[in-house]
Amino acid sequence: MLPGDGRGGALILTSADRAKDFPTKPVYVLGTGESVETPMVSQMEDFTSSRAFRVAGPRAFQKPASRTTTSTT
Repeated sequence: MLPGDGRGGALILTSADRAKDFPTKPVYVLGTGESVETPMVSQMEDFTSSRAFRVAGPRAFQKPASRTTTSTT
């Protein structure tokens, strides 16, 4: 969504258990990736391809690092 373009969108995130109550079949997010190429679109090296997409895409599908928990009590 671009600011001021007259359109809008929303992404609703919830637990898988809560999603069972929704009328439509849920989509499960298996990974995410993030990257920024430039602060402004006009500064992009190439307007037909985005380095940020090439970085963020593979990151979204990387195996997550193992997580450990520690007790705070």
